Amino acid sequence: ESRWAWLFLAPMLLGLVLLSAAPILATFAISLTDWDLLRAPTFVGLDNYLSLLGNERFHLALRNTVFYVVASVPIGMTLALGLALALNHAIRGIAWIRTMYFLPLVTSAVAVGLVWAWIYSPNDGLLNQLLGLLGVPPQKWISDPFWAMPAIVAMSVWQGLPASTIIFLAGLQAIPRDYYEAAQVDGAGRWTSFRRITLPLLTPSIFFTGILALIGSFQ
Repeated sequence: ESRWAWLFLAPMLLGLVLLSAAPILATFAISLTDWDLLRAPTFVGLDNYLSLLGNERFHLALRNTVFYVVASVPIGMTLALGLALALNHAIRGIAWIRTMYFLPLVTSAVAVGLVWAWIYSPNDGLLNQLLGLLGVPPQKWISDPFWAMPAIVAMSVWQGLPASTIIFLAGLQAIPRDYYEAAQVDGAGRWTSFRRITLPLLTPSIFFTGILALIGSFQ
């Protein structure tokens, strides 16, 4: 059984070692050298990292990344949890409704980029057209220094919403209904049941989703 286990694990382990671990180690080794790909590499130790810490562009990129993480992760998780709670009801046509919300998960990144580029278009974009109906002047969403980051956060939250919703929905459906029925008998309302039953039993799903969201946002 042990040999069969290693046999079945071999493709994944080989891919992990050759395509992930080895490039990461090679990148770290190269980062300790001064190498322009034309001359032989020269070992410089941590000089590259020290110069990076003193680079203003790096500081700006780090601030933008932190802002993106702080904005996108809580918003995405809150919306996903709310959407999962709404989809966790046995109503007519719920399967089709769930499919509609999960479509962004199977849509290619190129298609998503094209659609949102049209939505954010400063000239005839959908968002500016809707704002025009309210008398709001058009905005240059992607090219505006103030609106660029919120626009990207909104797009990324929309694209990552289905994956988090699936995890939350699976966690909600794993909670026994007996707990809610017992809480109702004791006179607990929806908010009390959510706070005392749903959130504690959904903690593993929240933790897992949060880790994945943090990794994806920092990347």
